[in-house]
Amino acid sequence: VDHARRSKLRANHSATHLIHEALREVLGTHVAQKGSLVAPERLRFDISHNKPISSEELEDVERMANEIVVQNSPVTTRLMSV
Repeated sequence: VDHARRSKLRANHSATHLIHEALREVLGTHVAQKGSLVAPERLRFDISHNKPISSEELEDVERMANEIVVQNSPVTTRLMSV
């Protein structure tokens, strides 16, 4: 196992959860994840929304996600049934 690569993947995977929650807070609870790409150096998060996201909304999402990161809260894992 490449531990450095795995650590980057883990961080980006966690970031998708933070971004999703921030998107739902800013844009509304109708926002649903439609796909994602999690790579060691980047991530992509695909969503459904009824209109283009404004620059202001995007800044709010980024600010909210970054605020959570700065809090340095512990990360927990939950196993859930499908």
